[in-house]
Amino acid sequence: MTEEAVETMRAVAEALASGQWTASEKELVKWQFGLLGGFRSALWDALARADDSNLERMARAFPDEVAALSAWRTGDLARRMRVAGVPV
Repeated sequence: MTEEAVETMRAVAEALASGQWTASEKELVKWQFGLLGGFRSALWDALARADDSNLERMARAFPDEVAALSAWRTGDLARRMRVAGVPV
């Protein structure tokens, strides 16, 4: 593993241990770095691919996950992660 990869995983681990993000925001980061599997990974894949209409429908069942995705896309989650040292 390269030094850069080690540093990335250290930053991700610190972010996941931090109280600065919601559980769903942390799960989104896990998904982005391939740390999820099974249903949860497939759910994030579907959320990421959903158009606005379907995302609205999915929010009825998964409101926290849709909120995290929204924070990533249009909010400040990506900026907060970069500040924390997570390369996004």
